[in-house]
Amino acid sequence: MPTRAAIAAIATMMMLVAAASSVACDDDEGGEPTATSQPPTAAATGTGEPAVDIRTLDLESDDAVRALVASTGGTYEQDNVIYADVTDDGADDAVVPISSGGTMGDVGYVVLAAAEGGAEPVLERSPGGPVSVEVSGGQVVETLPAPGPDDPECCPSQLRTITYTWDGAALVVESDETRPNPAGGAKTSTP
Repeated sequence: MPTRAAIAAIATMMMLVAAASSVACDDDEGGEPTATSQPPTAAATGTGEPAVDIRTLDLESDDAVRALVASTGGTYEQDNVIYADVTDDGADDAVVPISSGGTMGDVGYVVLAAAEGGAEPVLERSPGGPVSVEVSGGQVVETLPAPGPDDPECCPSQLRTITYTWDGAALVVESDETRPNPAGGAKTSTP
């Protein structure tokens, strides 16, 4: 079965061929060659549906986003969506954080990839507490509090960072590290 990257490469080549073949001369009227620009067709994408630019989709209405909003009690905020290629197919994906709507920050996120006629979730996370997500070098980087046994709820002494990378079929954990929280945490006194 071809990978997403192989399908994307074939679709790109087919779109270039289609664009080149759409240059037409009107010899009857002596017209100049003109190029036509049309969205990729089903034949160009090899999927049976036109290619979708994920930036044009109403992500708030996406089933995976709605389910995550419902399960976390959070809210969708378009301004917080991160567009980046994390599936290594040459097209942007959408990393959609779900906000707590309050001081907790984000409480989950879903990564959506463009699919036939819409988007499909390739990673969904709702760790049960605050989470921060960003994209770095084409990887999804999640940061969570990692409180020690004596840490107050507000101030974890450590942070856990999980990095997800595309393996050709899914976003998988590349690394999972816990490190001291640079903002501090529980203060312990020494005798």
